[in-house]
Amino acid sequence: MESQHYVFGGAAGDEATLDYLQSQLFVAAITPMQGGPVAGAMVARAFGAVHVSRLSHRLARIDRTRRHIGIMAADRLALTIAEGPGRRSYAQAGREAVLADGDGAFTLTAQPFTTEAEQSHAALNSLGVWIDMPEARRLMPHLGSVAARKIPAASPALSLLRDYSSILLDAKLSGGLEAIVEAHLADLLRGVLDDPALAHSGETSGVRAARRAAALKLIAKNYMRPDFTLDRLAVLLKVSPRIVQAALTEGGTTFKEELVRLRLQRARSLLAAGGRVSDIAYACGFNDLSNFNKAFRAHFGGNPSSFR
Repeated sequence: MESQHYVFGGAAGDEATLDYLQSQLFVAAITPMQGGPVAGAMVARAFGAVHVSRLSHRLARIDRTRRHIGIMAADRLALTIAEGPGRRSYAQAGREAVLADGDGAFTLTAQPFTTEAEQSHAALNSLGVWIDMPEARRLMPHLGSVAARKIPAASPALSLLRDYSSILLDAKLSGGLEAIVEAHLADLLRGVLDDPALAHSGETSGVRAARRAAALKLIAKNYMRPDFTLDRLAVLLKVSPRIVQAALTEGGTTFKEELVRLRLQRARSLLAAGGRVSDIAYACGFNDLSNFNKAFRAHFGGNPSSFR
């Protein structure tokens, strides 16, 4: 399923806006920020029983009562991760979780809860991961009490889930991958609840997939830096180089192969626009011109100068 985009607020009026918003999320009483209407945007994507969403809004308070639950049960386990500035709190079953940037909190949508946010002229942003409760109970029979349970931003499991979910919202995936992604997200949710030491043998496929996705994203961001190494990547991911390399190898590549591939693709693009071969090689992260020429010939079947 492709990501679905929703925009609410504006000329439709507050009443229509509330109806629209609640049909997409859950039935609740919603209070906007002072001095403005309910307004915002959401992008969401479903992978079987697991849903990923990003919400930007100006809502001061959401109250979901037993009356609302009677109208629309929506029995799900929801993890909300705060993104950016703006304090917000989640209260449920006599517990309260106060979140800052990067923190997460669990709520159960089939039980009453309240969320509040400090007044702000800027929109509040959050990432959500939802799993249907029957599936959550099947996968996590030890679930226990998670209402308003706070997960700190420093949690490595939460960091992996946040990065993986963000990538999925923008990724182009074939239909056959839905079940695999669903399993990965469920593994990561279980990891967030247990918060195990993730850097050990016996990791779940979801953890490895998320780590691989995070590694590839960081390589794509830093590949033109000559000093970007496997050790540096491991530091950014907070695991050992061996674990990073194992995650990449499982996906059919290595750190060096991915780094060189991106550098060569960039070099070919720059060569087509003109310029000295040596300048382009160094600009793309290569420290040695002869190594660049050799790698370029092996990858593209011709000398760099022939692509200008």
